[in-house]
Amino acid sequence: MGTPIPEGGSDERGAVPRRPPSLRPHLAALAERVGRHDWNPAASEDDETAVAASCVRPLAAEAGTEPRAFLDRLADACLPAGPWAAYGADRLALRLFGPSSELRHHPAWSALLDAAVSLCRARLLPYPLLPTYLAERFEAAGGDPESWLPFIEAPEPGEARITPLRPGDVRTVVEGRADSGTRVTVRLDGTEVIGLVELAVPAGQSRATGTAVRATVECWRADDLYDLYLDIAWAFPFRSWADPELEPFFPGPAPRI
Repeated sequence: MGTPIPEGGSDERGAVPRRPPSLRPHLAALAERVGRHDWNPAASEDDETAVAASCVRPLAAEAGTEPRAFLDRLADACLPAGPWAAYGADRLALRLFGPSSELRHHPAWSALLDAAVSLCRARLLPYPLLPTYLAERFEAAGGDPESWLPFIEAPEPGEARITPLRPGDVRTVVEGRADSGTRVTVRLDGTEVIGLVELAVPAGQSRATGTAVRATVECWRADDLYDLYLDIAWAFPFRSWADPELEPFFPGPAPRI
């Protein structure tokens, strides 16, 4: 995120600058591009440098000259254009003015904040991953973490359908987001069961092959599969697939990332 723009409306000599030209007609498209990138940078076709250069910096002069008028035009252009444009408009304002700016209380930005909160809820983003400034907005309106998303109780131990592991079994129970190459497996280790995360480690410049390698990390250990499934479900909400026996342990539906 770049340095926030001052909220003043005059130049260094104290003169009121000439009003800049109106926002470009494709402002909503720019905002949507920012929103989709910021939502999931790993899956974005843009990198951060391209987003900053193409979508943020061209708006900096107008935003700095007339910040409130800029926010009015931003909201007018993006709120009717759909949830991604509205979410991206909030992210644009955040990049231009910073998360602590008093401009967050301006009606136009307030409307964009509410739209951003709505998109995060609709996409089932877990509350711990909600940006702090959006959590503050949600709680200021009377919300709380417990009411953020519907909560699903895990089955009782006697009700859970769990197939026992046999010696030598390696069971895949979760596959991460399609673009992540991550999966979770479980297996026996003596009298205990363990959960392992397998993930792709990107190739570094120092690696001669120039290709990614896979690594396996032990993340959970428990006396039985019931307790292990509870740990995995709470720690691993992002998933493209889960074993049907593990699915009831997740506290909510899979986020739509």
